[in-house]
Amino acid sequence: MGLGGSIQFSGIRFCLHAHITHHALFGAHVSNWTAGLSADAVQVQVERGHVVLKGSVDWTWQSQAAARAVAQLRGVAGVVNHIEVRHAVAPDKISKDILEAMRRHADREARHIQVTVDEGTVRLSGKVHSFAERAVARGAAWAAPGVRAVVDDLSVE
Repeated sequence: MGLGGSIQFSGIRFCLHAHITHHALFGAHVSNWTAGLSADAVQVQVERGHVVLKGSVDWTWQSQAAARAVAQLRGVAGVVNHIEVRHAVAPDKISKDILEAMRRHADREARHIQVTVDEGTVRLSGKVHSFAERAVARGAAWAAPGVRAVVDDLSVE
């Protein structure tokens, strides 16, 4: 007898299908289905179509990829992801890496924006990728000393 409908767990919606009975299949193959996982990185438990993933990995994307790989299988009623991400990197290094990535992104985006100034009026032109980037550019223009007006000619692509 199979299950029908769906459940919601921690904001993730799972469709319920037929029961899975061959949990040995999962234990043997989940690491093969997920690039970058060693054979013993993830342990799998299956009971009546509900899959529990345990283990530890180096990156968050590996944990998410393992859960996605299993969740897409026919007969999976739900997936609980208890895979831990190892914290081998110091918090200061993580913070530094994130800030550097944000600076690189901002530098790349700033190259697509032209700024001209005439008697305190700033004109922004060029292309941005989102309305949020457009708002950031306008905010930066208004924050500059001596600016009396900002003309936004930016296009969002």
